[in-house]
Amino acid sequence: MKYLTFFLVGIIFVSNTCSNKNDKDCHTSITIFNNSDKAIYFHISPAYSDTLILDFNPTEANKDFKIEKFSSKKDIFRSCIEGKFYNSSEIRYFIYDAQILDSTPWDTIVNNYMILKRFDLSLEDLQKMNWTISYL
Repeated sequence: MKYLTFFLVGIIFVSNTCSNKNDKDCHTSITIFNNSDKAIYFHISPAYSDTLILDFNPTEANKDFKIEKFSSKKDIFRSCIEGKFYNSSEIRYFIYDAQILDSTPWDTIVNNYMILKRFDLSLEDLQKMNWTISYL
């Protein structure tokens, strides 16, 4: 019984450490580069949201989605990004001007589609881009 317990704990440990690291079949982060001279916000949206901005306001997430000028940030996923493509062919990233987002009501941003750039990305696109997105 003692050996069985150690064996099961070992399997759980190994499976958890393997599933969380990037390898050729499982990536858990996308790096977003802000090559502009202004701070930006970003957020990911499911592909089924054609051109609409969803209800998520990136300013309400403790600045987790803000990238200062000439900087980068990793968008970290809890599971493999590749799994996001089982139900759709693309994911979308929206980029916003931080100054505008910080000073404009969210409903105005949504109603006027006030984005700087939208990236529609397939799994193949992300692979070719080496899991990075560059704004400007």
